[in-house]
Amino acid sequence: MTSTLSPQKELFDLNYQGKTSQLHLHLQVSRNSLFAAYFDSIKNQYLSLKTYSFGVSKTWDLAVPSIKTAIEGFQKNQPKTAHLSFTDTLFTLVPSSLFDEKQIDTYLKFNHSQNDFSSYQLTYNRLLNEEVVIAAAIPKSILQLFKSAFSDLKYYHFGWPLLEAFLIDQKEATCLSLHIQESRFDVVYKKGGKLYFFNSFDYQSVEDLLYFLLYVMEQLKIDREKIPVIVYGEFEKNTNLYEMLHRYIREIKIGERPKQAAFSQVLSTIPSQYYHVLFNQHLCE
Repeated sequence: MTSTLSPQKELFDLNYQGKTSQLHLHLQVSRNSLFAAYFDSIKNQYLSLKTYSFGVSKTWDLAVPSIKTAIEGFQKNQPKTAHLSFTDTLFTLVPSSLFDEKQIDTYLKFNHSQNDFSSYQLTYNRLLNEEVVIAAAIPKSILQLFKSAFSDLKYYHFGWPLLEAFLIDQKEATCLSLHIQESRFDVVYKKGGKLYFFNSFDYQSVEDLLYFLLYVMEQLKIDREKIPVIVYGEFEKNTNLYEMLHRYIREIKIGERPKQAAFSQVLSTIPSQYYHVLFNQHLCE
C-alpha cells in the first residue's frame, strides 16, 4: 500500500479548542483496518472518528505498509497517551486462580496450533469483576510500529474492552452478544450473571457466520426462542445478514452506544452498533 492511503471516515468536533496533546488516542488495529478516536478524559467524551480499510491482508506482515501510513498523521500531533487494541490475534481465557504469567505460551498452545511465539509479545489483562484473565499473543512487528510512533502507548487484546463492556452494559442474567467484524465475529455469552463463553470465528459468507453461531448456541444449549442476542458491528439493520439472523433467532437486539461515555454531536450520525470495541476502550484507561 502506498502513502496515498486515505481514510474511509473522518470526523472531528470542531468546537474542541484544546490541543491533541491533552487528549487520549484510542486505536483498534487488525490485518484489514485501523480505527481511531480521540477521547477527552476530563469530559469523558469521544470527539472524533477516523477509519482506514486496507483490503484483505492474510498476514500481519502484509498489512505493515498500510498501518505505517495510516498512523503517520497521528505521530505529528502526539496525544497524551495512545491506547491500542489488537484484533486478529491469538488469545485464551484463564481462571485467575490458575494463571501464571510465565505460562502464557503454554495456555495459548492448548487452544491454538501455534507453537513458536518468538515473534509475538505475550500479554494479559484481568477482567475487573470476573475471576478471569485474558492472555494473548500480539505480533511484535506491528507493536513496534506503534511503539515507535507514540511516546506513551498502552496495548492489549481487543477482548478486554469487549468483555468489560458486555458485563457492564448487559443487565440480563443470561444473554449472548455477537460482535461482527469484516471477516471475523466474536461470541460472548453470560449465564447466571457470569461470563460463560468467549470465542472468535473466521467467516467468508453470511452462511458461514450463521452456521458457526447456531452450532455454538446448540453446544451451549442456548434456547433461540428465549435468550436475547445483542448484535454489534459495522453493518446496517436492513442487510441480508440481519434478516437471516432474525430468521433463526427470535429476539435480536441492535447494540446500543456505551452509556459510560459521552459522544460529540459530530458522531451522532454513526449507528449505535458501530465501532463497539473502539468506543469502549475508555474502560481500559
